[in-house]
Amino acid sequence: MNLESSLGNLGTAAESDPVRRLLTEMMHDYFEEADSTPAYSSPPMPFSIPSIKTSEVPVRPVAKTDWEIGRAPRCLKKTFKFSKPAIMAAFLQELLAHEVETGHHGRLVCEFPHIEIEIRTHDLDDVTELDKEYAKTCDQIFEDVRHYGDHSQARFFDGQEW
Repeated sequence: MNLESSLGNLGTAAESDPVRRLLTEMMHDYFEEADSTPAYSSPPMPFSIPSIKTSEVPVRPVAKTDWEIGRAPRCLKKTFKFSKPAIMAAFLQELLAHEVETGHHGRLVCEFPHIEIEIRTHDLDDVTELDKEYAKTCDQIFEDVRHYGDHSQARFFDGQEW
């Protein structure tokens, strides 16, 4: 855009028109700068911004989760798959002990080789921080019981090994 095309919108006034002449004087520098500067450029900063390595930043991104968000009511959902019934039973025992300890209970559907878990705060019918902690604990328990190997660590409610 230049000054002449912009002022052309004022009509076909003669060069001696005082308003046109005044506008030309006032806006001349503005239009000259606009023609030479891209529209997206920003003014120069009076200081420089140092580059920062992500390893130097004390904040870390939140790890992604494979828990799904269910609807009606809103909840966290995940299905765990087990290779052996003993590992599945060990997972259930640890999870139920956690539920008793925290007083926060999820919906568990157990059918070997899967356990489907849905968790929400029932009073709110929504997902809260307590539910996110429950989900994290489920993931930690799952990782723990997967490494039982020979199942010598898998003791159950009656104290017998499987």
